[in-house]
Order: sequence, then structure tokens, then C-alpha cells
Amino acid sequence: CDTVAENFPAAYLTTSGSTGTPRVVPRTGGNLTAGAANVARALGIGPGRRFLSVVPFHHSNGFHNCLIAPLLHGATVIMMRNFTPQACAELIQRERADVLIGSPFLFGLLADRVADPGLLSSLDLCISAGARMPAPTAARWLQKTGKRIRQLYGSTETSVIAIDCDTGDPCQGTEGVFVGRAIPGVEVRVIDGEIAVRSPAVMEGYFGESSEECFQDGFFRTGDSGYLAEGGGVYLTGRIRRVINVAGVKIDPVELERLLEMLPGVSACHADAVETAHGSSAIRVRIALAPGASISRDEVMEYCRRHLAEYKLPRIIEVGDELPVTLTGKVPTEWNKKNENNNRD
Repeated sequence: CDTVAENFPAAYLTTSGSTGTPRVVPRTGGNLTAGAANVARALGIGPGRRFLSVVPFHHSNGFHNCLIAPLLHGATVIMMRNFTPQACAELIQRERADVLIGSPFLFGLLADRVADPGLLSSLDLCISAGARMPAPTAARWLQKTGKRIRQLYGSTETSVIAIDCDTGDPCQGTEGVFVGRAIPGVEVRVIDGEIAVRSPAVMEGYFGESSEECFQDGFFRTGDSGYLAEGGGVYLTGRIRRVINVAGVKIDPVELERLLEMLPGVSACHADAVETAHGSSAIRVRIALAPGASISRDEVMEYCRRHLAEYKLPRIIEVGDELPVTLTGKVPTEWNKKNENNNRD
């Protein structure tokens, strides 16, 4: 019976579908217990820990890290049905929650909209997943709480791959985003510039489709480009498959996002491509402003022209108070019209 439970699918999750049709990911009992054990060892999860679970459980991060991992290792799970920043902060204080795993969007809301930092004082582990953490958001959180947000890197297919568990400086890398070191029980290698993973937590294959092209020598190819730094640090430099294609010219949207997030007044940015009325593609950037900040299209374009080649310049600029993201950290295709300030070349 134990062998059957270990190898039989216990749950079916879906990928976000951000690069196409959602794919169904079977998670066996062995996958779930191995992934939970890996995370527990990396974060010191056990009796006495109190998790505030805000990320929806239908999302991989919420299911694996906010539900299965704490429950299988004796921690307390505090669930919140309807999220608002103030209600979340009050629940943290009331329940003395010490672990919060969320997304950059969630941490940004708490940093910007909770006036009393004392409501967040019980938090000990602050873990961000689901998207790249913008430096301005991390800085605002540190200033408000005195706690550093640690990056978690994983996927629906693999569970957690790496966590930034250190309190000091990351491993020295030359470029990209540091997402920590591979956690215990997980092997990471780089295949042709792509991060690949092997562990008992990795799925065997997608449901209802061939998955052979996703594996090489027993390692699952994540679709993320990156490298391993000296000391074992994992750095991501972009997505293998996430590119902007304008008239056959490939552009990395992460390059645009990082650049614009360094512009004073910008809190976060998302870059993609949209189809124009003429059937061609145009680069679009959606910009979220820091509280009290304002910025014009001309300022954005002048800044981009100083740092980017002409073919990389955004043609559509949308500015609002926040990016239209969910608590899982994903940016949907449609932009909320009330926040939209479209400007086109």
C-alpha cells in the first residue's frame, strides 16, 4: 500500500499557462512528501512554527509550501479566506504568525498599506515566490519591518528548487537574479544555459502528453535560463521561452523590466508584446508607481532612449498605481482599465 501511495498521483495541478495552454502536472504521494521534506529541512519547519497561508491552495506555491509542508511537519497553518492588507496584518498580530510565504505583490501591498509596522512584528521568515522580487519592494519591506525578504525559486513540476536562506550577501554572480542555493535533496545543473533539476519531488511527466523533451539524463529542464555561481548560488537570467518577438527580432522582456525598475518613482514593471491594428507586434511596458510618485510618458521614453537600442524601445506605455497581478504573483494579460494610461507611438 505504501508503494502504491508513493507512486500514485495524489493531486493534479496545472501550470499557469503564461506561455500557452495550461498543462496538467500529476503529483504523486512521493513527490509531495519529498518536496515537503526538502522545504522543511531548508527552512527549519516543525512544531511551533505558525504559517499564515494567504496564497491560494490551487496554486503550486500555496499548495506545496503553505499547506503540505507545514502540515506534514507539525507546524500550524492559519488560513485567510479574503485578503486585504490591513486584515492580513491584524491576523498576523492576533495569531502571532511567524512565517509568511507570498509574492512580491502581496509584500508590496503590506509594505505600502499597513500603517502600523507593529502588526507585522511577529514575522520571522518572509519568503517571496511566484515572480521576481523588485528591489524597491524589498527595500520598503526591510525599512518597515526590519526583516529581509528571501527569494524562493521553484515550479509546479519540481516543487521548491532553491531558497535564499542566508542572512548575508549572496554568492558572487556577474548578472541575473540570485534565487538562493539548491535546497537539500535537490540537484541543479545547467544544460545549454538552461536550469535543470533532479529530485524525488520532480514530476514524472505531464498528464495526457509526451514529456520526453522536458527531460535530459534524468533532469527536468525548467525553461529558465541561468547559471550556477561559485559557492552554489543559483542565478536566473530570464526565460528560455519568454521572449518578445518584434518583426523577427527577439527581445528579452526581463531586460526592460530591470531597467525600468531602476527609474526613480517606479515600483515594478512588466514587459510583453501586443498585436497592433496592423497585425504586427509592439513592445508594451506596464509600470506601477511608488506611493506618491508620478511619471510621464516622455520621461519614460527619454530614460529608455538613454539605455536601450531603438528596436528595444516600448511603443505602448501603461502607468498605474499597481500592476494587475494576483496573489500568486502572476501578471494577467488584460490590464485593469481604471489604472490604464495608454500612450502609443
